[in-house]
Amino acid sequence: MITAEELRTIVRYEPGTGDFLWLQGYGRRKAGELAPKRPYVRFKFNGKMYLAHRLAWLYVYGEWPKEFLDHINGDPSDNRISNLREATPLQNCANRRIHRDNKSGLKGVCQIESGKFMASIQEAGKQRYLGVFDSAKAAHQRYFEEAIRIHGEYARAG
Repeated sequence: MITAEELRTIVRYEPGTGDFLWLQGYGRRKAGELAPKRPYVRFKFNGKMYLAHRLAWLYVYGEWPKEFLDHINGDPSDNRISNLREATPLQNCANRRIHRDNKSGLKGVCQIESGKFMASIQEAGKQRYLGVFDSAKAAHQRYFEEAIRIHGEYARAG
C-alpha cells in the first residue's frame, strides 16, 4: 500500500477542490496535468489500484480510513475533503442516492396496486414496512422521518 509520504511525492491534492495534480510524470500522465474528475476516479501506483477519495483522505490525514468513506453530498466525483467522512458500511448505504429503477421518484416509496403509496426502510439488514399513504409525498415524509431516526446525519432524502 502506498504511504502518505510516497503519495505526496507523486501528486498534489487540493482539499478545497478535490483535484489531484501530477507532480511528476507517471505512466501516461505528465507532470503538471490534472487528474480526471469523474465518479470514483482510480489511480494505479506500483501495480495497485486506489480510489481517489481514499487517497485524498490519506493525503490530508496521513493514514488510511478505518472502513468506508462517504461522500456527504452523494456525488462520487466530489472529492473535496470537506465532502468526505468516515462511515460504517451501514452508514455508507444509508447515504446512497435513489435507485435508478425507482418508479415513484422518491426514496423509500413505491406505488402499490391500489394506487396508493407504500413506505419502507432498510434497518439492520431487513426491509421494514412503514405504512400505506394516499400520496407519494406523505409516504416519503414518513420514510425520511424514520431515516433520520435510524441513520441520523447519514440519512438521505433522495
